Amino acid sequence: MIYWLYRALARLPLPLLYALSGVLAGLLYHVVRYRRHVVRENIANSFPEHNLAWRKSLEKRFYRTFCDSSVEIIATHALPLSAFTERVQVANPELLRELSDNNQRSVTLVLIHQGNWEWALHAVQPTTDLRLDPVYKPLHSLGADRFALESRSRSGGRPIAMRQAARDILKYRRTPRIIVLVADQAPGRRARAHWTPFLNQQTPFFTGPEDIAKILDSPVAFVHCRRQRRGHYLIEFETLTRDPASLDAGELLDRYAQVAERAISEEPESYLWSNRRWKRRAADYSAQD
Repeated sequence: MIYWLYRALARLPLPLLYALSGVLAGLLYHVVRYRRHVVRENIANSFPEHNLAWRKSLEKRFYRTFCDSSVEIIATHALPLSAFTERVQVANPELLRELSDNNQRSVTLVLIHQGNWEWALHAVQPTTDLRLDPVYKPLHSLGADRFALESRSRSGGRPIAMRQAARDILKYRRTPRIIVLVADQAPGRRARAHWTPFLNQQTPFFTGPEDIAKILDSPVAFVHCRRQRRGHYLIEFETLTRDPASLDAGELLDRYAQVAERAISEEPESYLWSNRRWKRRAADYSAQD
């Protein structure tokens, strides 16, 4: 049922979806109060230097951009592929060619839940001859997961479920490609976690980006996805390392956290504040760095 509902919504024109987004933002914030306590706590802990009025303004702006991004992600399923290159500008595609040694070497790209990470995938693919394979965490709803998988596969990439990532990366480690990870979610209790300061809080990060980069000996770049205006984004790559083997354990993740924090500070309303990012503490994890 969810799958077919999303398919029907995806076929609506973007102006109508944006109209629905405006209504939805008001409902989620004022009526349903969707995760308002999570959003409020995350913002307060991340920006203690700002006053209450600033934080409340950010809350409201977050719900508007969150709903816009949500309907855009749904629209991904049916939009013509040309729409992504029209609406998402890639500022420095030459950096991908340089990092990949002109498509002879794999590259790892890391993002955060900011802007429109799904459109970014489809906008970057035409700028490189390497295939973009995103690592994803399957959704709990089978219908929603099927819909998301179909959307992410449209540009020719091969999405990899997180539980299969290690095997897949080892199997195809000699095949140049681009591995894409949205790596700012909280690791599960059984996962290895690296702790580092992030938005004024000690925060656990998946070790996956570092593990993958070292297995593949791949350069790593951060993907900035900046919202220019409604439905339009600017992608810019920033190198985190060209030689992952030269870094100490956790150093790459520290760099990722620092660049991610800077990106969020520049455009805080576009970050996914409703995510329970800080729901666990060090004692919850079975293994630590």
